[in-house]
Amino acid sequence: MQQLLLQDLYQRNSLLFENSFYDFTLTAKDQENFENYRAVVLRNSLGMSPAIIASELSLSKSSLSKWISGNSKPMIIHQLENFLVLGYPLEGSKWLSLNSTRGGLFTGPWIQVPDSIANYDHILLVLKQLENILGKGSFQEIQIYFAYFLGMLVGDSSKTGIQRKNRVTRRVHIRLSKAFPTNEKLGEYTSFCVRSLGLSMDRKKDCPPGKLNTYPFYTWISQSSSFFQWVYRTVLGLSNQQLTTYDKIYLEWILTAPREFKVSFIQGLADSDGFVDFSSHQVGIITQPNTDLIQRILSSLNIYSTPKLLTRDGLWVLMIHYKDAYTLPVFNPIVKSYRYVHTEKLFYANRIPGHWPDDLIELVESYLKEGLRPTEIVKKILYEKNIAIRVRSINRRKLKLQI
Repeated sequence: MQQLLLQDLYQRNSLLFENSFYDFTLTAKDQENFENYRAVVLRNSLGMSPAIIASELSLSKSSLSKWISGNSKPMIIHQLENFLVLGYPLEGSKWLSLNSTRGGLFTGPWIQVPDSIANYDHILLVLKQLENILGKGSFQEIQIYFAYFLGMLVGDSSKTGIQRKNRVTRRVHIRLSKAFPTNEKLGEYTSFCVRSLGLSMDRKKDCPPGKLNTYPFYTWISQSSSFFQWVYRTVLGLSNQQLTTYDKIYLEWILTAPREFKVSFIQGLADSDGFVDFSSHQVGIITQPNTDLIQRILSSLNIYSTPKLLTRDGLWVLMIHYKDAYTLPVFNPIVKSYRYVHTEKLFYANRIPGHWPDDLIELVESYLKEGLRPTEIVKKILYEKNIAIRVRSINRRKLKLQI
């Protein structure tokens, strides 16, 4: 490599090779370091003494000595060495390293990623490379895992950007309340999806409860990687200053994806931002600010959904009938979160046409007298009696009792 690098330095007159790497910004310091390093190496190859080289170039003898011995190199020279091995990427693509050192040096493995995503074929090109690197697991599974991770990414997960000198790298941080024990499996499945792509994500120490939360949080944190930055910037179409909570994603390409991919994406989103409405026997997904896009994805899966304003401050959700939600399914059956269990209970529960039997009336009235809210009563009857009743029926009974 040293001989190849030397030959290149003799004839190189530009740093345009940097355009071959994803989201890498060349700085004035990089340009200066490149010129100095080249001058040092070329003078050294001609037999000039280090002292004279240092004097001519106004460089410290310490830095010069490390450059000559090969113990240290500027970042830009490491990039040039990577380029000499990799060559130019395909047109419309850039080289991306999955891993890097704490100091920011790229360590590979390298993949080519498109500058923009026009359709699902562009996603397949990247996932196929990940499959080849991993050397295990089916290609179909990798697609499903990536789709689920993408859904979680749009939902509650934190996508922390880390500003380095030449680029932004990113890590994924998931916190899930310990109020619901099934959240542990949800976090483990999400981190499994990330690891199935060849990146690390592990369980960390639980986070303590906050001012508004009485329960601590399960916590998972991924490695930092340019791959997550590519997903954030190119796959989701967001800038470094934007947040999934407030800014629209640009995911039109997903409409060209196969059914299984779209279902897995919806499951990741719903496991993160979904809920079960016991009062209406519906499943909801918080979709603001992407309600129109998510509704079109659901429509492509033959799932009818209705937009609903959940809060006065403009939080929109999509509501789905419990039968459609369970049949798709909207919640992942492997994770089997408490939301999935609620939907399953609604799906298989008995329903009573006409008047309620006396024992059900007595039970509902007893709960009303205890001061339980109608939605709480619906849930208790569902789990205790395997009977699905409606809030409006409870409200009518409440009026009769004048409670």
